[in-house]
Amino acid sequence: MASFSRPRAAAARAPQQDTSAHDTTAAAPHAQNVTGPQRDPSSVPAAELAGSAHGGLLDELINDAGALWDWVFGDEEGAQEVTPTSAEDRTETTDAPRCAGDGAPPPPLEEVAWVTVADLEAHYKNNPRALAALKSLTADPGVQKLPPGQLGGLLARFMEAPNLATMTMLKGLAAYHTSDDPCGAGLAAWEDGLRPDGGTLKRDGVTYTIRDGALLDASGVEVGQITNDGQVKMSGEEQATSVYDELHAGVELTETDGENNTTLLTLHDADPAGKLADPNMNDTFTAMASETLRDVRREGMDMRVGDANRTFAEQQGLYDQHNGVTNAQAGEGWHNYGLAADLVFCDKNGGQSWPNTGEHTKLWTRLGELAEENGLDWGGRWKKKPDRPHVEYHPGLGPSDAKTMKDEMKAGGYEAVWDTMGIREIP
Repeated sequence: MASFSRPRAAAARAPQQDTSAHDTTAAAPHAQNVTGPQRDPSSVPAAELAGSAHGGLLDELINDAGALWDWVFGDEEGAQEVTPTSAEDRTETTDAPRCAGDGAPPPPLEEVAWVTVADLEAHYKNNPRALAALKSLTADPGVQKLPPGQLGGLLARFMEAPNLATMTMLKGLAAYHTSDDPCGAGLAAWEDGLRPDGGTLKRDGVTYTIRDGALLDASGVEVGQITNDGQVKMSGEEQATSVYDELHAGVELTETDGENNTTLLTLHDADPAGKLADPNMNDTFTAMASETLRDVRREGMDMRVGDANRTFAEQQGLYDQHNGVTNAQAGEGWHNYGLAADLVFCDKNGGQSWPNTGEHTKLWTRLGELAEENGLDWGGRWKKKPDRPHVEYHPGLGPSDAKTMKDEMKAGGYEAVWDTMGIREIP
């Protein structure tokens, strides 16, 4: 079985001004060695790359939710190179029936042949949460009724955010497409799966209550909507945003079935102290670290920045404690040059946590895989004293080469180090 990378929606990535004080246009692209049962962009219809007649945003799915859907397999500039598994790996299905009323219908399920259940089971082997969501999705009666091509289309959508919230939405989509009464029971199933029953959204210092997809302020007034694909549309905003991409957003999505209340997704502020926005952090590194955090959030992993830049004095202070936190003295670690961070799990209150048992034994490895996909080096690969929360960036140099930058740091500071390494800031 070939490996592959998650298809990245073209429009879902909003400008990333919330993670760094620097211009993030210096961000390096994703590592290009990620391969798999993917598609050659030249085989994809131009209309799809630009945004097909079915659209990409969820404003075509439900009017008052606004622009809440983005399913585009890449644009002409940002599409990743992919390799199809067959000559005819993707065809479009007949449009879904348009039901009476003002609302637009659910999206069609395109036929996709480049991904299978076995592919995803192997790909997410180090994310038990994604695997549990996948297992529940594929066991659903409506999903099991889908023909192979449409099942592939459903799985491709699951890859965009492989978690329980996405699973719930896709069960509703499958129920709609396999229903004998698509404009009745089918449409009801889709709308039920689309909207989270309850939960909270914390955004820009304000907490909103979620009720059937509606965002209610402290007075109980509806001020926006949220859907189980993580899209948020506030009243008055022209475009939806993503709770996965907004690193400072916190969210809990829940589903109620009778007396049972299930938490589908929990995410806290991924950088509450603004450590990636420290002016002494390198833009290229922070862009890669931020993208890694977005990726883990999409996979249902509630993570945050634990530590980032350290001065020489702070580094020496940690070393002198002799408590195993670090083996590097001042100037001997990439934290000292704005090129490293520790990404840790959140506890129930959003604080830092380093769990080492149960599912987390694999989730740390999944963090490392995603960090490496984004071009970072992961401390979990170190043979001597692995450091699983640690990620760093030093092109052409090794983990122990940080000490070679001491003289540049003393002579010209961070910018001198970055200039020497060829990763200077963008003015």
